[in-house]
Amino acid sequence: MFRSAQLNDTTIAVIGLGQVGLRLAVEIGRHRSVIGFDDNPDRVHNLQCEYDHTRDISDECLAQARHLAYTSAPREIAHCRTYIVTVPMPVDTAHRPDTSPLVKASETVGRLLKRGDLVIFDNTNNTASAAEICVPLLEHNSGLRFNHNFFCWLAERCESTWNELLTQTQPMPPRPTA
Repeated sequence: MFRSAQLNDTTIAVIGLGQVGLRLAVEIGRHRSVIGFDDNPDRVHNLQCEYDHTRDISDECLAQARHLAYTSAPREIAHCRTYIVTVPMPVDTAHRPDTSPLVKASETVGRLLKRGDLVIFDNTNNTASAAEICVPLLEHNSGLRFNHNFFCWLAERCESTWNELLTQTQPMPPRPTA
């Protein structure tokens, strides 16, 4: 069973280190243990060197996240009990969502799930469609049952809510300008 204290006493994994995931991981990493996971090893290497090639996060902010580690190896986040999935779900020209990043992330996390784990999907699109896609993949890949052995929260993206709920700190500094 999920315990509310779980967010305070374990390492959190943030899956997807794009614009939203990296900002979230950095903010959490300023105060508590978090592992940022991305399936792009080059992206992870750059972040380990405290460099964000997108320049969304300054090198100074990356350095301040002293409790943040980065990896592209799923085995390195297997011990986590809380997974926050922040992968994009872009839309094509016909406004249909490309769910492939969400599918891949759900399969990865599903293979790591343990009894009592919490998975949070921070999504820009319809949370109902995310639930229809993600929860069955988590169940299939873990052999566990949703709301019996593991738990999910499907949220629409809201940076101010993350800052308030997870870190209890001031919001991230603004992005550096070019």
